[in-house]
Amino acid sequence: MRKIDKNQLDLFGPQIWYEYLIVISPDEEITKEINVRKKKINALLGADVASTHSVPHISLLNFLHTEHEMILKRMKDILSRQAPFPVKLNGVAFFEPTPESKILYARVAEKPLIQSLTSQLKTGIGRGTKSNPHLTILGAIPIKNHEILHAHLAELTMEVTFLCKGVTVLRRLKDDPTGIWDFSLNLPFNTMITEKDTV
Repeated sequence: MRKIDKNQLDLFGPQIWYEYLIVISPDEEITKEINVRKKKINALLGADVASTHSVPHISLLNFLHTEHEMILKRMKDILSRQAPFPVKLNGVAFFEPTPESKILYARVAEKPLIQSLTSQLKTGIGRGTKSNPHLTILGAIPIKNHEILHAHLAELTMEVTFLCKGVTVLRRLKDDPTGIWDFSLNLPFNTMITEKDTV
């Protein structure tokens, strides 16, 4: 194996690693419904804890990569063979990431279509961590606030369906202390084909 000379000039410069997140976002009408629930949560808890500025989304795949243009090309190729499909939000529930807090989320019913798309993207990109499909409404809820929200769960529930027509790609520098996604791109599905054509 050839030894690497640490004193040799790197003509290509250091590799820049980016973190990527691929998400599905609901349509404008459902986003408004979610924000109505966030405002209701703020009223119940007496604090501005549920931000209506954050964009509701369902995470599909998270990964690190250095080749930005190649990643976009591969995703566009995969999505050119993907037909739009319905996504149903079926009620709300809590899960517990830590003993001190809980997350309120909207359940995603009929997950196979989302999971199939996620698997195709992961295979095409060659890496990534898949998420269990759900839409977070409010994260890091202290246990004391969880009890308040649990008593009003029926008021916060959702039974809605939207047509997913594409994904959004977010990107930021790896280990960026600001945590800000500095790049966002909407990539559409192929609306000229139907769900049956992709089976």
